[in-house]
Amino acid sequence: MRIILFAFLNLVLCDCPRKQQSDDIQPPAYEPEEHFIQSSFIYKDNNDEDRQYSIIVADTLRDLRKHLITAAKVTIDNENVDCSNGGYQKCKDYSPDDSYHFLVIEDATTGAVVYSLERERNGLDSRLVENALLDAFSRHSKHPLTAHVSEKAEKFVGFVREVSMDELLQYAEQNQAIIDAEKPTIFRRSPFELSLLNERIIELRRADQCERPVKGLTVYKSGELSPLIDLHHNEIIFTLFWANVDTVSTHVYQLFKKLAKEVAGQYKGKASFAAIPCHKDLDLCAAFGIQHSDHRTIFAIRGSRKFASNYGIGDLEFYKNWVKMVLSGTLTQVQDDDKLKQIRKGFVDGFEADELPRPAVTIGIFPEEDCDEFKSYRRVTSMLAGRYHFFYKTDDSIPSATVTTFRPNEKTKRVDHKGLMDVKSVTSHVTKESLPSLLNISRGFTSDVVYRSDRAVLLLLHRADEERLHELQDMAYQTQYSKTYLMAHLNVADSLPTARLLKNLKLEEGQLPALCQFNRDSFGCFTLDETIVDTLGQFESTELTPIDRRKPHPLKVYQLEHIDSVFGEQDVELLAEPLIASGHGGGFNHDAVDPSDGTGGCPMMKHLNSIGRDEL
Repeated sequence: MRIILFAFLNLVLCDCPRKQQSDDIQPPAYEPEEHFIQSSFIYKDNNDEDRQYSIIVADTLRDLRKHLITAAKVTIDNENVDCSNGGYQKCKDYSPDDSYHFLVIEDATTGAVVYSLERERNGLDSRLVENALLDAFSRHSKHPLTAHVSEKAEKFVGFVREVSMDELLQYAEQNQAIIDAEKPTIFRRSPFELSLLNERIIELRRADQCERPVKGLTVYKSGELSPLIDLHHNEIIFTLFWANVDTVSTHVYQLFKKLAKEVAGQYKGKASFAAIPCHKDLDLCAAFGIQHSDHRTIFAIRGSRKFASNYGIGDLEFYKNWVKMVLSGTLTQVQDDDKLKQIRKGFVDGFEADELPRPAVTIGIFPEEDCDEFKSYRRVTSMLAGRYHFFYKTDDSIPSATVTTFRPNEKTKRVDHKGLMDVKSVTSHVTKESLPSLLNISRGFTSDVVYRSDRAVLLLLHRADEERLHELQDMAYQTQYSKTYLMAHLNVADSLPTARLLKNLKLEEGQLPALCQFNRDSFGCFTLDETIVDTLGQFESTELTPIDRRKPHPLKVYQLEHIDSVFGEQDVELLAEPLIASGHGGGFNHDAVDPSDGTGGCPMMKHLNSIGRDEL
């Protein structure tokens, strides 16, 4: 009886395990599952209190990351983005005027989720901030994280709220109004980057985790890459710093393996292919200034310089083309006039017959290499290395320098640069005039080119209909139409599967050719019984189908077809295109480039110079 009474009292008086620290009592053999969360702290400070609060949040984030990686087996890959002075593409997704402190968490199931850590609610109290951060991260963790609060903050409650879709839409409209009021100067996509893969769809796929290297690709660890660079000083090393916790990065790694296997043998002595797994070698990746957004980027390194970067994600042919462009040279001097004539026609060395003529080449002619105009031109070619074709000739008999872009496939085959010969003006000329007047999306399209177009998209769907295609091409050359419409065509006779796309557009193949117009908030399609110009009037007189920005864009299913054709088909539920920009897929931000800093330089030194900025 005494034994039973003792056991009963012990049961009543003992502490509930839930009241004890989570580290003290756990189920037998309990071990938290290791996982990864990707986040960005994006903030805009308008006064001293805002700045002080940003420092508190950044410091608390840094301390939490260190604590959670050991206590909860959670790796938080965070990036701090200061929007106080603009300059970052991500900043253009939020309020252009008001201050804010947002935590953006990437979630493969819902897309990016934005949380507001409002200073007015948390004050300048790091204990409240810590609880708010843990609350937000817990919503995307495989197990609760709030139990891992520090002792000093355990009796406090922080404030965090999810930013609504309506708020994000309002920010998007505010920023779009600013963009519409400004004349665009820099075009972010080269003619070879108009059919990239949609990273947001790849994020929803299951990744092939096989890390086994292939012939032609070498996997390096700390201490091995730098000696290789020194040994092959004049050789280009195409390098991918990847991470298996990033689904998109893992997909790029699988493509990179195929690329190396197919082409490494062709470029022996000129180029080699290297992969560095950042999930195994954080120090080496940090030494090269690699951030989480860079895990999807292939770099071209020569003599310790990252002189070219491929920020786009495409199919195998896209990467093969980029390798050839990098190897063909950033800037080539050509003094022979006959050779220059061939280049003007788009015939560039190093490419197969079916890859010629090239869609655009730019040629500069200068009195001498020591003039300021040539120095500006050379800096532009360094910024755009691997993405455009650049050539030059020196001629001391000419009175002034000229820069001309040649487009062999266009009606206007040459466009002379008019204006200043400074870096920004020349960059604007090259990026604008190299683009085709008519976009071919038969094999896919790049998200921002279509979804973020400042013009309505006019799409011709046809089956090898040269007459209709010629009609649309003529319209693309006319300013009255090109100012209003981004014109594109899709030839179903040489395309990806179109059944799901036609269903979204409420069309049947027997109704082709058809003309579709996509506005920002509506779309419609009509069978072409008349000319394209006559059909345009139907879009004005007919009520169009609304585009709900909370749902996938009607064209997005075609991007899924593109991805399935590259990686194999998977069951993926499409999400709405995010209102916030991707950290990687939004194109190269020329506006934020300091040419004196350059895209080259020693990557380790650049990393050291940026530590202060990245760490606030």
